[in-house]
Amino acid sequence: MAHSHSHTSSHLPEDNNARRLLYAFGVTAGFMLVEVVGGFFLVLWHCWPMRVIC
Repeated sequence: MAHSHSHTSSHLPEDNNARRLLYAFGVTAGFMLVEVVGGFFLVLWHCWPMRVIC
């Protein structure tokens, strides 16, 4: 029983760490995507009235 308890306690932080890493990666990728799309639309909106390709 002590062996089973140590196995579950050692498996829990690994799953939590992987989930935290995946969440951090998802948030970082999401912010990068928003920044790229926002920057693209900002350049497009800024350059469209002048009809100039920046």
